[in-house]
Amino acid sequence: MRGRRAAAAAMLVLAALVFTEGLVLAQRSITLMTWNIKHALGCDGLVDLDRIAQVIEASGADVVGLNEVDRGFPRSGMVFQARYLAERLGFDYAFAPAFAVATGSYGNAILSRYPILESWTVALPADALSEPRSAAVARIDVGEAVLSFVSTHLDHKDARIRRNQALRVHEELQALPNPKVLAGDLNAWAVTAEVTLFQRVMNDAHTLYRMVACTDRVTPERLLEDGYTLPSTAPTSRIDYIFLSPDLRLEEGAGGYRVLPTVASDHLPVVATVRLRPEGWDDL
Repeated sequence: MRGRRAAAAAMLVLAALVFTEGLVLAQRSITLMTWNIKHALGCDGLVDLDRIAQVIEASGADVVGLNEVDRGFPRSGMVFQARYLAERLGFDYAFAPAFAVATGSYGNAILSRYPILESWTVALPADALSEPRSAAVARIDVGEAVLSFVSTHLDHKDARIRRNQALRVHEELQALPNPKVLAGDLNAWAVTAEVTLFQRVMNDAHTLYRMVACTDRVTPERLLEDGYTLPSTAPTSRIDYIFLSPDLRLEEGAGGYRVLPTVASDHLPVVATVRLRPEGWDDL
């Protein structure tokens, strides 16, 4: 009898440990960033990639989507910017060129503190007169799950082309398993068709933040409340987004969603901290 009681007690302890471990994993936070870095050209006219790295490092970001990233361009010193930043930060990286020139290419990148298991480039529709665009897609091992992360940059001139590009990104997202994140410069306001396409199937991190933390009061934090990211010196537009699948929960409090002030680019970086919400664990 004593042996059975001891065995039962041991099983209870083991169950508690398993449950506690699951709780720890479920409560692990992941900090995401999206930023159009304009090949590290700051508002002061300086191309300074180390300044970009410093902003990312100070933010505590774990997974970063970058737009307007150079590889082998004279204007940015012929540097492969995604690789340079990854090595500087100790991150893994993936690069998705949108177009190539004689010396190199230009496009989107993903940097990750966690291992990137696989990555690929999605070419987005364009016409002969528009700039080619792409989406970078990565599957990232974040420990308790594999995160699908998409970083993209849509056309800035033609709404018709932008909508077609959004449809292609949406198609790619639909094929990816949860949890998943879409991040990037969509060059469109939240009320446009190309943005509402994503809002119907994913949660806008800024909207979640406003629901939890903000009111309509005019405060010194209005920049954060509105989520404006462009131009970085006096922002009046929100065109940079982080969208989350429903199984990702935005962290509550000041760290849940942030727009970071910097002159390192013409856009401001957007940061969101999330937790994985396993099915049936809504109270975590």
